[in-house]
Amino acid sequence: MRALPILMFHSVSEAPQRARTPSLYLSPRRFRAYLRYIARLGFRGVSMGQASRRWLGGDAAKARERLVVLTFDDGFADNFEEALPVLQEHGFTATCYVASDYLGGHNAWDADVLGVRTPMMTRQQLLAWHDAGMEVGAHTRSHRDLSADGDGVTLREEIGGSKKDLEDLLGSAVDHFSYPFGRYHPAAVAAVREAGFSTAVTVRDRRARMSDDRFELPRLYVGGTYPMPYVLARWFSPLGDWTLTAP
Repeated sequence: MRALPILMFHSVSEAPQRARTPSLYLSPRRFRAYLRYIARLGFRGVSMGQASRRWLGGDAAKARERLVVLTFDDGFADNFEEALPVLQEHGFTATCYVASDYLGGHNAWDADVLGVRTPMMTRQQLLAWHDAGMEVGAHTRSHRDLSADGDGVTLREEIGGSKKDLEDLLGSAVDHFSYPFGRYHPAAVAAVREAGFSTAVTVRDRRARMSDDRFELPRLYVGGTYPMPYVLARWFSPLGDWTLTAP
């Protein structure tokens, strides 16, 4: 594979009628269909950790594997309730990037803007997600926008603090990071490196290449009701190698 599709999901649920941003939601039926297509086309859905060890490691033989990286941002409860059973049916794994302060709460960072309060995973659900063989990544503590040149203390608390919170809960390493809102400043990238993460993902909308900085990896957004042929072409053809939206 010359390019690696890293897919980005948010909520796996029907978009509420009052939702101001319905593209943040993907119906369970459509999620199931996507995973079915991935399997039928001979690809394997994997976590960021699995991909980084095989594809991003630069091993040419392993890089020929037909992989699709499955990632979820925020840590919504429906990822556990709706997505996990479908992942298990296909023998796929995935990474869920969690804003650690909001476990057991809701999307307090944007609920007023979106007009919807979406439940987050509880600590018990996140543990069960991890125990099921899925991966947990960090998404800061408070879903903080990292595009400003924040002070070092704040960056360490948000980035390194989220890693520590999750590692203390899970009892295992948390090696992968996602920038909230996909926005970040060079100081945030440096803080992610210093915190000891192995990779970090953005919302730059294209497939990843081996030459990409592993702390600024692009992803293909998945949500809403885009036509299936268009979505699959973005994942599995050169159409997905071009950024079609602003990073």
